[in-house]
Amino acid sequence: MSNPGARIALCPAGAIVYFSHRGGVDLLGKVDAHVAHLQVSQGRSPNRRCWQNAPGHNKEDDTGVFARERPEFSKYPPPKTFAGAYVRAQHAGETYFVLRDTPAARWDALKQ
Repeated sequence: MSNPGARIALCPAGAIVYFSHRGGVDLLGKVDAHVAHLQVSQGRSPNRRCWQNAPGHNKEDDTGVFARERPEFSKYPPPKTFAGAYVRAQHAGETYFVLRDTPAARWDALKQ
């Protein structure tokens, strides 16, 4: 579904990124310095993608992450600001959001 070098935005970035041999964009900020230094949210974040009221799962800045990193794939719908830049696609029964016209996608393997 993707070519080497493709990056996917997701919450549980560790094992998925490691075993896929692709890059990842961590929406929780564990490896994103900007998000990691944000104040802890006391309530659910506006996007409610990853927030779980637990250490390491209580900060998000999806709009900032998408602006800085521009991931080729996302497991979650992109923030409204970037929604037009992505198309919904499926592979092996899973739904993904793929950056339009990215050469990192194997478009022949994706169902749109």
